[in-house]
Amino acid sequence: AVAAAVCGVAPPRVAWEELPDRDWVAAGLAALPAARAGRFRVRGAHIPARPSLWELRIEAAAAFGSGHHETTRGCLLALDRLARARSFARPLDLGCGTGALALAMARLWRRPVLAVDNDPEAAAAARGNARRNGLGRLVECRRSEGFAALPPGARYDLIAANLLAAPLAAMAPELAARLAPGGVAVLSGILRRQARAVLAAYRPRGLAALGRRDLGEWSVLCLRKRRARPGSPPASRRIRGAGERRWAGVSWRGPWGPWRSSTAWSTRRPAARSARPAGASPHAGPRRPCPDRRPTGTRSRRPGSRNT
Repeated sequence: AVAAAVCGVAPPRVAWEELPDRDWVAAGLAALPAARAGRFRVRGAHIPARPSLWELRIEAAAAFGSGHHETTRGCLLALDRLARARSFARPLDLGCGTGALALAMARLWRRPVLAVDNDPEAAAAARGNARRNGLGRLVECRRSEGFAALPPGARYDLIAANLLAAPLAAMAPELAARLAPGGVAVLSGILRRQARAVLAAYRPRGLAALGRRDLGEWSVLCLRKRRARPGSPPASRRIRGAGERRWAGVSWRGPWGPWRSSTAWSTRRPAARSARPAGASPHAGPRRPCPDRRPTGTRSRRPGSRNT
């Protein structure tokens, strides 16, 4: 009214009404269409099923992971690509949200999957979605702060973590310890400008870049843990040598699809040695002038004397 009086116009009409107490997040998600990601189709109960596709029924809830965001979709695409190349026996969904990634892993490999989240509502939502998809016996959902509720010393050959760049980089030591040698980590929730920093946090822990996919402003990283060789030092104590490979970050199209992949490496080679003169000893180094040697024809000058 005050603003209307200052502007010299009639005050607007104000009306209000009481709204019922309802879950507006669930109401908004219920109107979303189905999301496609590779062979997967993520839908709600209001969308009819298609038997020809791998259906994941995710009910709208406050937990994250409806399949429409680039991070969840990128992880589903990565898991779909991994399933075409190999199988996994012990997957882990870290920060499961609605459990979409855990359901996808259970459907791909028909193996028991552990899904953990620090939000009790998210763990309950994931448990309900597992039952709705007929995967309640394969997907176990727990509330856990990071790896706290996991069995001590347990290792997993596949870890999917759709979080943020900062917590992913902070948990690099523990995630690398929980990943079995030769295992794969699928990391998301990373902005494109943050991908190199996250990769730099995992490389000293023995994880090498297997592939990268950019969707919009987000990136998904696939990292593989190196298998330890007998007698080799830990990855954190290795020294980068002259012939070690470094990430080149070029596009590559292969069994993973159009990924930014580390398969195209650039290799550092030692610099070529200069040729020795003919007849020189192989053990003789380069000739350097002696610092104590003076040019011929000069005399040392003593204090109190002069040269003639």
